[in-house]
Amino acid sequence: MQALFNEDETMIAEAAARLTRGGRARARAVIDGGALTAEPTSSLDADWLGLGIPEELGGSGGSLVGAALLLQALGQSLEPGPFPTRFVARHVLAAARLPLAAAGSRPIAADLAGAVELSAGEARGTLNAVPGATADGAVVAPLRTGGLGLFEVRTFEPTEGLDPLRPCARVTLAGKPLAVQAGTNRAPFVGAALVAAELCGVGRGALELAVGHARERVQFGRPIGSYQAIAHRLAQCSADIEAAWSLVLYACWAAEAGNHDAEAAARAAKARAGEAALSSAEACIQTHGGMGITQAADPHLYLRRALSNDVWFGTASSHRRALGDLVLARG
Repeated sequence: MQALFNEDETMIAEAAARLTRGGRARARAVIDGGALTAEPTSSLDADWLGLGIPEELGGSGGSLVGAALLLQALGQSLEPGPFPTRFVARHVLAAARLPLAAAGSRPIAADLAGAVELSAGEARGTLNAVPGATADGAVVAPLRTGGLGLFEVRTFEPTEGLDPLRPCARVTLAGKPLAVQAGTNRAPFVGAALVAAELCGVGRGALELAVGHARERVQFGRPIGSYQAIAHRLAQCSADIEAAWSLVLYACWAAEAGNHDAEAAARAAKARAGEAALSSAEACIQTHGGMGITQAADPHLYLRRALSNDVWFGTASSHRRALGDLVLARG
């Protein structure tokens, strides 16, 4: 693994930062009843959906590290819209070596919490709270017999999730699968590593908001950031996020390189990133004091995104348990 980003990855990071600048303001506008803006929504859908997916599978090439850099920027800015869910779902589909063309023009969502049964070639299954699912879309989901399948949504019922900027739905899948990949594969670990990348961005965004407030808010004649109780906690959040981000980058590289420890790396990254994002979001709320828990302030938006992403592709605690089982099994 390279210690530094290559030229393409550096350009992706810079372009993603420019594209998502002002995302939190757009998120607040949506929360207050506004609609998604044309930009950067259109540019993300048109130019970035294939990033990190091999061209032979219908993507635009690039590395998983580049995909992680994009997701980190989206999480940091709280950019509203369904792009991250569709982006991760397409990566899960590609990691299972299934072509994106199998979905046609349908938006793709992913949910690995449930399982779908195939009987006489027909799918039967209901999945609860699928992030980014749409009535006219398709869902990547596990099969009870192992492997993954891509299924068309038969019935669709919107549900209220933790994150108002990321709608969920209860969906019923039926009919013949659009595509099937039998056996074990690396798709769940690719998905977990990419969700962990967005979690790192969420943690960074919450930390930036907290630090900015700690510098500006004055109590007893001093900025509150000068008090150790606040400074030390925010410094610890920064260290936790950096540790999680290092794990994410290694997990993306290991998954792409086919390393033997790719599963362990992805589980470690998802667990660490989930904990770091939640800790940072909670610290952001407490740094803001009484106003931090109000709907009118922005800190709760980071906490909602952190809670939502911590559950998606497995909670931090579930990955820690699985990681422990892996270590014990290897002796």
